[in-house]
Amino acid sequence: METIYSNRPFDLNSSSDMFGTYFKSRTIKSILDVRMDYFKENNMIALYGTWGSGKTSVMRYLQSEIENYSVIFFEAWKYEYDSNLSLSLLEAIMDQIEKEKDILHTFIDETKSAARKLFSLGKNIILNTDISLPGAKISTSKAFSQTKEMYEKKSFYSEVQSFNNKFNRIIEKYYEITNKKLLIFIDDLDRCEPSNVLNLLSSIKHFFTDTNKIVYFSGIDKKAVSKAINIKYNNHITAEEYLEKIFDVTFHMPTTYELDKLIEDFLIKVNDFDKMSEKTGNLIKEFLGHINFNNPRKIKKIFNKYLFLCELNRVNKHKSNGLEYKLIPQNFSRHEPLQVIYTLYILILFEFEKEIFNEMFDYQSKMGKVKEEYSSENIQVKSNTQVGLVNLINEKVINIPYLKWNSESFDKLTRAGEHREIDFFIMLLYMLPLDVKKVSIPLLNTTSPEAIIKLIETFISGHITTANKIQYLFVTFTWDLLKEGLELQTEDIAFHKLFEMANLYL
Repeated sequence: METIYSNRPFDLNSSSDMFGTYFKSRTIKSILDVRMDYFKENNMIALYGTWGSGKTSVMRYLQSEIENYSVIFFEAWKYEYDSNLSLSLLEAIMDQIEKEKDILHTFIDETKSAARKLFSLGKNIILNTDISLPGAKISTSKAFSQTKEMYEKKSFYSEVQSFNNKFNRIIEKYYEITNKKLLIFIDDLDRCEPSNVLNLLSSIKHFFTDTNKIVYFSGIDKKAVSKAINIKYNNHITAEEYLEKIFDVTFHMPTTYELDKLIEDFLIKVNDFDKMSEKTGNLIKEFLGHINFNNPRKIKKIFNKYLFLCELNRVNKHKSNGLEYKLIPQNFSRHEPLQVIYTLYILILFEFEKEIFNEMFDYQSKMGKVKEEYSSENIQVKSNTQVGLVNLINEKVINIPYLKWNSESFDKLTRAGEHREIDFFIMLLYMLPLDVKKVSIPLLNTTSPEAIIKLIETFISGHITTANKIQYLFVTFTWDLLKEGLELQTEDIAFHKLFEMANLYL
């Protein structure tokens, strides 16, 4: 069994699929194979999905399983530093045809020559060919008829016609010989420079689709297209408007995933080191769902980080002369529920939310901002005794690395009688975001645990408008767990120490 997860595309099948994309792949395959007549005119297909959602694995599955097409796989990112990405695509198509049918080499040479003339002559025109949309202009094949006179003056229109004739002829010849259409997969567009994304899509639509014997299937991240459109069209149109003009048929990667299979596999991998309970596995699933962390590639990356810590902890256990990795908690091998959640959260921040991670790692600076925010606020620590919050923070800030966010500190704040320990609330201020309008500190002038809990929950909910949602969602998730009585059965782990561990070891 592999001890870590690969972030590379994998052979997708019913047993390897952990995110429910196998059924999606089978569905697309059936449509492509059974409804070939539909794609005679509708020959531009998009598979929408975010970076890391598994688009490549789906396309690789289709490449290996499709029956009624000859397949070409074009990894756009590999060729984007060529002088013209569209020409690289054309040559990839021609080279594949020549490998299969050498008898077409004369037609291939003619087509390549026409393409080089076309793209060298018309590159700038291609990139600036326009038609009207509400509030903006975008490229489409209709522009050629509207601007025929301009192209003739530049000897461009005739080159377009020449290339189209030669390209269509060779595709038709290939179909006559093989009785198969071409299916061209365009992958890794979301890794290309924004300008290259639009340039390639526009060129395919202009020059490569005037035949019903070829179908293009592109993996598209709408965020990448939006970025490119914003640069070129200054936000006058949306990605949806642009893509609607380009693609005839669209599919979507799942936006929510059933994580049971992945969690089960993760538990197996962790159990190669030490036992992690099924209860903890269920908690991980709930946590990832609560914070909306559901990108397959990102989840696997975070799980790999955790498994790496398991490996370092195993080194510690075999050291007879003391711990080698001293920042790993001594009870790490017990994989206690809250500690696992805290660790995964910090790994997510470290890998994907570095600005938040750095702010929290520099806890003195973070608490300095908290003091500025609440410089005039008081909080009640005893009956009829109020203390300035800044003074309390000054007392506690040096101890942030050792303060705990667990059921014991929760009880000392919410269920205290005459004297209320404030450590838990200081940690709450440390963990919440600071980008919202000031939320009033609860005075906590009551001894009723239920009333105190309600006051604190009102304070937490005041941060719901934050742009840093992951901080707010983490606090609400762990607050609910502590309120329900889930225990962190340890006395030697502090929340901030996990930040130090990630920063030094990962």
